[in-house]
Amino acid sequence: MKTNKLFLLIVSALLLTFVSCDEKRFPTRPGTETKDNNDTVAVVTIDTTKAISLEDAKNRIGEEVVVKGYVTKSFAVSTKYEKQTQSAWLAASSTATQGVIEAYYAEITDSVSKGDYVAVEGKVDIYVKSGSTDTTFEIVNGKMQILVKAGSVPVADLEGDGTIDNPFTTADVRILDNSKTGTYYVKGYIVGCIKNGSKTMDGNVLTSGFDSNTNIVIAASADETDEANMVPVQLPSGAVRTALNVVDNETNVGQEVLLYGSLEAYFSRAGVKNISYAQVGENEYGIKPTVITGDVLLNETLLTQASYDKFTAISVSGDQVWSFNSKYGAVMSGFADNASHENEDWFISPAFDATGALPVLTFEHARGPKGSMIVSTDNYTVWVSNDYYDTDAAGAPADPNSVTWTQIEYLLTVLQLGAL
Repeated sequence: MKTNKLFLLIVSALLLTFVSCDEKRFPTRPGTETKDNNDTVAVVTIDTTKAISLEDAKNRIGEEVVVKGYVTKSFAVSTKYEKQTQSAWLAASSTATQGVIEAYYAEITDSVSKGDYVAVEGKVDIYVKSGSTDTTFEIVNGKMQILVKAGSVPVADLEGDGTIDNPFTTADVRILDNSKTGTYYVKGYIVGCIKNGSKTMDGNVLTSGFDSNTNIVIAASADETDEANMVPVQLPSGAVRTALNVVDNETNVGQEVLLYGSLEAYFSRAGVKNISYAQVGENEYGIKPTVITGDVLLNETLLTQASYDKFTAISVSGDQVWSFNSKYGAVMSGFADNASHENEDWFISPAFDATGALPVLTFEHARGPKGSMIVSTDNYTVWVSNDYYDTDAAGAPADPNSVTWTQIEYLLTVLQLGAL
């Protein structure tokens, strides 16, 4: 991949496949744990169907509640409350740096770590330090269940797998709680939209008198009225928004919809964004993803340093270079110091053997600023080299122009979801 343009180019995922896909398997959530001596111990279990949001818990002072959240900080020992031996700060997002509620718990099967997704059951309390007006919300006399260890994906309670044949349900989206990257199919019934100008979904779902065409809300049934069971959906500008928004299409309410998009936080809830395809009944909107079957030759998100480092970034000319960004992946821009600079920079994949294969290459990218580059098939070319090595004889990065590159003829589909 080479660029000598002056726009910002961000590559966030790369997938090369052929023949038949490997099945991805994830660890299931156990019901018991077994020690090395084969002694079985009971696992703490909590009825998570009763879970409320961390923000809602602040309004339940003195009540027994169940909440779910991500651990932002944990403490090994605490004697603040008589029964408790450990505590942890919880947040609603896996990317949050500060907790919303501190949970004190005595019952837990395993030690908790930062980034773990947990459920906590206990009584909500409030604490104000002497001489201070700062309020701390706490859950006390509780127990904690680790639902997902940091870096893992929960699957034990999922009804779907995100494919077109078995899409995620709204319950799945809430269980995953923004922990799964990528794009997937999601199904549900349209029940309304979130009031225009709202910052959160709580208390702002409209089931009539709709005033926002940029979102819809879906649920597992057409007659759902409990916001806790709903999922907000972002409608990007274009065919999907035109067809699905309930301001212009009020008859969509109560209809089942199939969506293809990313699982991301939206209106402070687990949501669905970047919708590129939707189906209501027999009507289809947007661009339906091509079904790719094949064994994976190369599959990298580029969203971790380890994934990024598998590629070779080479700057042939210009001072700007490719760099890693944990949000966007591989980032390159020829704009610096308030001026555009011409660059030639390559981002080259690791070697792989495609003998006898008919490879399919897919990738996601963002570009900007808006209007700096039209999305056109002329912007994309695919080149392959059989004699490139990432270092020269002296061990320095090899000049990609010193080897032979063959341009591959291909059928290209460009899907435009928006711009930076």
